[in-house]
Amino acid sequence: MTDKNNRSTRLFLILTILLLGQFIKGRSQQLAIRDPNYVLLTPFAFMSPDKANVFQIALAQTKSDKDNYILLLENHVNDFSIDLVDTAHIVDITMRAYFLKSKNGSTWMEEQLFTLPVFKKSINSNSKGIVIAFKIANTDAVDLKGQKIGEFVLHSIDNSGKYRTETKSQVLIKDPTKNFFVTYSSKIISKKGSFDDISKFKSNKIVFYSLFTKDIDKINERLGSPFKTEQTKLGTINYYVTEYGQYMIEFKENKSVKIEFTPKLKIKYLGRLFVSDSYPIEITGCNCGEYSSKETSGTFNDKRNDGVIYTFRKSSHRINFYNDGIKYLEKVVAEEY
Repeated sequence: MTDKNNRSTRLFLILTILLLGQFIKGRSQQLAIRDPNYVLLTPFAFMSPDKANVFQIALAQTKSDKDNYILLLENHVNDFSIDLVDTAHIVDITMRAYFLKSKNGSTWMEEQLFTLPVFKKSINSNSKGIVIAFKIANTDAVDLKGQKIGEFVLHSIDNSGKYRTETKSQVLIKDPTKNFFVTYSSKIISKKGSFDDISKFKSNKIVFYSLFTKDIDKINERLGSPFKTEQTKLGTINYYVTEYGQYMIEFKENKSVKIEFTPKLKIKYLGRLFVSDSYPIEITGCNCGEYSSKETSGTFNDKRNDGVIYTFRKSSHRINFYNDGIKYLEKVVAEEY
């Protein structure tokens, strides 16, 4: 009976040791950063369901710079026919983030594009692959709070140092990790984002549309004297500067036929509801009558332009909003069509 009990005890101990070993082994496989300069703010989150080519991300800071943030990207492979990210030539990562917005029964996606430069190409860790650090500027981190992640695109540069190309066309993001900057928004304690505070213009908007088809004297009364005037075969072009931005206005027979406004303010581009969400460009006051609107996008001179066109029936002109392809309102143009 004693021998039998001893055998049972030994078997129990062996099983306990095996289970403990498996537990310790599992614990040791958790991704850990060994560089003492880095402080993890979040755990690593798996980005993609692809078990052959694995990507994880985490948010961190360095002890030497508490004002900015670091996005850590880990990549390892379980299929050795797949190459790891080429750290020798990688330069940055482009991240498309978005909010889902709703108004009047309609839901749409408001996107922003962030380009995060490489901060360090290899971080000391227990990864079976590599860990790369990308810098998130303080203001970008604030903009990212509460946004969902749409995609990651990695970019590298060739040996000549001239040509920037995609190293991965897209890193797919699975649902839980899409909410990474929603789940961990409290870890970003900075307050100042990229955009100017334009709340003061919600009731006192920047005059723009009411200037269309007005004569030179009326426009000079509103904007002040032009700082430059050009005479063309078709008429006159006046240039004005206000505290809000610069105007270039073309006149024919003393009436404005094209207005181009470039804001000094860093105004957030809002997509199809840009005006109706009380942003600071005036759309009333021109007696233009009913209008229709549509979103546009395209590439001109290798630069993407996304915008909104407002077409006014009564006065036969259009107002075009253009953003810089990332997140700012770049210019507003009103002209005949």
